Amino acid sequence: MERTLGEIDRARAIFAHASEICDPKVHGHFWDTWMDFEVKHGNEDTLREMLRVKRSVQQTYNTSVKHMSAQMIAAGAAKVCARF
Repeated sequence: MERTLGEIDRARAIFAHASEICDPKVHGHFWDTWMDFEVKHGNEDTLREMLRVKRSVQQTYNTSVKHMSAQMIAAGAAKVCARF
């Protein structure tokens, strides 16, 4: 809607805010939409910033998954050790 009203900076801010909860592996459509938006309404700098944010968010989710996996493995190992 902001795009149709000519509020490009506001639309960009909304994308940036929403990106915090959009894992690129799960919400690929969101990232494709933001990239299309930057190609149409932005410049090279805004597109690079979007890609930087995407990498940052992806790294956050990768770290979270690795941390959760480590916790699950540790919990499983603790159960096995408790049996002995």
